Amino acid sequence: MRISTDLFWATLSTIELSVLCIVLSSFLSLIGGLALLSPNRYLRAFVRVYIEIIRGTSLVVQLFWLYFVLPEFGIILDGFTVGVIGLSINGGAYGADVFRAAFQAVPKGQSEAAYALSMPRRMTIFTILAPQALVRLIPPWANAMIDMLKGSSIFSMIGIYELTFAGTQLNASLLQPFKIFLIVAAIYLVLSQVIARSMFALERATRNSLGLPR
Repeated sequence: MRISTDLFWATLSTIELSVLCIVLSSFLSLIGGLALLSPNRYLRAFVRVYIEIIRGTSLVVQLFWLYFVLPEFGIILDGFTVGVIGLSINGGAYGADVFRAAFQAVPKGQSEAAYALSMPRRMTIFTILAPQALVRLIPPWANAMIDMLKGSSIFSMIGIYELTFAGTQLNASLLQPFKIFLIVAAIYLVLSQVIARSMFALERATRNSLGLPR
């Protein structure tokens, strides 16, 4: 009974953490991807430096910086906030190039036609380029979302109550590693399948709305 109860609440915590990280990292990825396509070279350079720093360092080190180093400068964040910020920034760095590539995959004739019609750049992006880029974006972004779900397990290192942390605590007191971590693995698998199938349905619906072949 204790195993099921503890893992149930830990699963809810993992879902909450993952959803927040996915939403924030999606926003950062979109902003970063558009910035990489900007004609402003300084903006492109700034975002590229951000991407290279985040992708070139360990997520664990990044979390430790937020959790242990920032307090030395008077910035104290609780573990949950550190987890959300850390994974979102990390996911945004990886996702920016995914968003950039999705937009660049749209045929140039689409934007050229909009330019010929004197359509504002913002309107061109959100009404013409974005819907077509979304179809190309969904498969790789689904993988990134699943990676963020699984990556949330690393937050057990800074004491965030989530699925892996709960499993470790239960095993320490009950000494039933096979049963506990089999359940933990099964929960991660189910959550990953929910994301994968939801994104597949979204991709199919988007293709249908744009009249594209499946």
